[in-house]
Amino acid sequence: MYRHLNGLAINWKIVTGCTDIGPGCDSCPSLHIANEKTGIPGHDFEHGFGVRLHPDRLTRPEETESSKTFYVALGSDLFHDSVPDEFIFLAFEIMNEQSQHRFEIVTKRADRLRYLAKKLTWGANIYIGVTVASKSCKWRIEALRTVLTKNRFISICPILEDLGTLDLNGIQVVGVVEESWGPKRKADSQWIKSIERQCQDTDVIFRHEQGVVYA
Repeated sequence: MYRHLNGLAINWKIVTGCTDIGPGCDSCPSLHIANEKTGIPGHDFEHGFGVRLHPDRLTRPEETESSKTFYVALGSDLFHDSVPDEFIFLAFEIMNEQSQHRFEIVTKRADRLRYLAKKLTWGANIYIGVTVASKSCKWRIEALRTVLTKNRFISICPILEDLGTLDLNGIQVVGVVEESWGPKRKADSQWIKSIERQCQDTDVIFRHEQGVVYA
């Protein structure tokens, strides 16, 4: 389980594994775990970091009695090209049915999110975010804005450079995480202060964390 601002959160590992898509991926904690666990029988990463679906885990929220926060495929990506549309639709059906739980999804595949968003039901308990680690990824924020929900967040995880001006219209939360694993590239405090000021100016919640936090 993972520490969330609202208590303990569960990683709903219905998808594991991923592929490199840009800055920050080389420091992914899951990638490092996969490198250590490859070859171990029965482990999610027995065969490496390739994308795998785990339909047997879809019932986890239903089997969890008290209200919890679920990270959806933390360390992977529900909107990865290798995940069939039908699997995503099924996951959303479950999330909407289990309205007592909070579900947080973060993706780097913003183009696919934008394409599928209009086909999905965004219940009040579903929070969607995109990862923005550098300026080259800022376009994902515009894609996020097309999702018809009030629960949008930006995960600057890890922050790798000064992101400049951010358009935070329609964004509720911005979380900044410094890289404390992998290459451990140092973040300039001025980068973070700039984002904090922009959040204050636009009434967006700002969170600066030392560990993984997405919303």
